[in-house]
Amino acid sequence: MIVRKVEAVDLYRFDLMQRTPDPPPWVVEVEDFIFRHAWYWANQGTERAFLLAEDDNGELIGVSACELASDGVAYLPAVLVVYEQRRQGYARQLLDETLDRAELLAPGGTAFWLVHEDNAVMRRLSEETGALATGRTEDAYLRFELAF
Repeated sequence: MIVRKVEAVDLYRFDLMQRTPDPPPWVVEVEDFIFRHAWYWANQGTERAFLLAEDDNGELIGVSACELASDGVAYLPAVLVVYEQRRQGYARQLLDETLDRAELLAPGGTAFWLVHEDNAVMRRLSEETGALATGRTEDAYLRFELAF
């Protein structure tokens, strides 16, 4: 799997991406983020990273994003493996790559992201990175934090 910054020429690929059939609400939110904000994130400066994961043949595997939220703190608003590529081990790789980029944005700091409490796969993957669940929002999202 190759992970690189999204370029403007990649944006058409998101229109071709199949949405998850009958998704839970947290998948809808992440997919909506990708579709609605792709152009904006792809054209931002050095405080953001919008990443595209693809296989050796150029097939789209996933998309993720991270940004410098404040001094020393990076936020990951999206880590998404496209529907057709799920359950092949890509999510952990994409999360690790995204955290590596987040560390470049906030060296020596922390990263945080939100995971819906019903999203068992992402909760497990988050815990495997060494991140700790440090809180819960009113709408059932767990806040994970990882110190670099």
